[in-house]
Amino acid sequence: MPSGGAGGVVGGNSLAGNGGATGSDGAAGVAAGGTISAGSGGSVGLGGTTSGGSGGVARGGNGGTTGGTVGLGGTTSGGSGGTARGGSGGTTGGSVGLGGTTSGGSGGTARGGSGGTTGGSVGLGGATSGGSGGVGGAGRGGTAGGGSGGLGGSIVATGDAGWALSDYCSGDANKLDYLGQDLSPPATNCPSAVGMDCCDGFGVNLHTLAPLGFDLALDIVVQVGNVPPGRYSIGLGTSSFRSVSMRRAGSTTAPTPVAMAGTLTTSGSFYGSAAWDVGLCLESQDGSTRVYVPHVTMIPFGMRSRFQIFRLADQSITPTQAQATSLDSLVLADVPVLDLGAIDYVEQSTDNIGTSSASTIGSSLRGPSSGVPLSGSPFVVKVDGAPIYLGTFFRLVSSMMPVGPIIIVDNITSNIVPISAPVKPGNDPRFDPRIVAALSETGKLVP
Repeated sequence: MPSGGAGGVVGGNSLAGNGGATGSDGAAGVAAGGTISAGSGGSVGLGGTTSGGSGGVARGGNGGTTGGTVGLGGTTSGGSGGTARGGSGGTTGGSVGLGGTTSGGSGGTARGGSGGTTGGSVGLGGATSGGSGGVGGAGRGGTAGGGSGGLGGSIVATGDAGWALSDYCSGDANKLDYLGQDLSPPATNCPSAVGMDCCDGFGVNLHTLAPLGFDLALDIVVQVGNVPPGRYSIGLGTSSFRSVSMRRAGSTTAPTPVAMAGTLTTSGSFYGSAAWDVGLCLESQDGSTRVYVPHVTMIPFGMRSRFQIFRLADQSITPTQAQATSLDSLVLADVPVLDLGAIDYVEQSTDNIGTSSASTIGSSLRGPSSGVPLSGSPFVVKVDGAPIYLGTFFRLVSSMMPVGPIIIVDNITSNIVPISAPVKPGNDPRFDPRIVAALSETGKLVP
């Protein structure tokens, strides 16, 4: 196999790594620039050149711990093109130069690298052009790191199909560019599908049910350990936030979750005791989806009890009997049917509760042993430990009169638990100010 030459330029007290391999005709090759390991940074030169066969990948090296500069990602040509990427900026600064040039064959992709975690800028995404009869690929800017106390560095993208993600990620409104549709969905925190020994996860739900027929969920993986507030690259495998993927809410298998990359800002700790905000600026790897959420409220585990729905401890009590008893004296079951930890959103216009636990809840309430009888079954909504109102789990085949707001068991779907208004006109306790405040403060309420 052909061997690569030495890495890029050694700068300051830095040490450059080894260059990559150059492919021969008929085989792909990878040319990687050196990596700066010294704390004071330095610079990395050309990532290298890959040619022949089906192309390959040319990457500029990474910046140093506290700075450094990454030069050209390299040049990929011939065959079916390939990928040229600028390297990553330093942890607390540095800049990334040209992503590189891709030409010939069927084109390829040129991407600018990532800016420093707390500073630095990203340069040109690179130029893409067709070769002899070839088609140029996409040139895209990289992801900007955060500036000192500011919103981050700049991204300048060039290329036939490029865009500047920093231009998209601006303003106060949520933005979603999903397969060519421009939307502005509400965003809430939601349970994550992440379950790994090494990592924890949290989720963000994009409420796109009306325009798309389903919601979109972002599963964010964070490495176990205290993560201080700040701005982080995400999806690059180099920060405390390891990855992020997008899926249809309620589904972890179909369609396949889409990997995303970009930046994440957090105003508090994942392991804290208070609510905190997260901001997201993300793009899918294939460029088909972009997401900008300037801030969404996240909650720690301890806040899940701020809103709960309980059945009574004695399930033989009818709604009419429960209504004849003071709300404070009703004895509730030990475990709630539903609490904030399992809720994706609460829709204020309908009081529908979106939750991936809906199917399990519905099955339990329709079950032979714990199912709701024809007379109905009382439930109590609690907020911050205080009972707010009495309602009825109800069956469509029942001829009994329900008490208070109604959850029709037969209408619970795989993702929604609907709460309907009381049958008798008058006060509707579903929108008690205490409920609205709790759901708003915990980032669960959508219009």
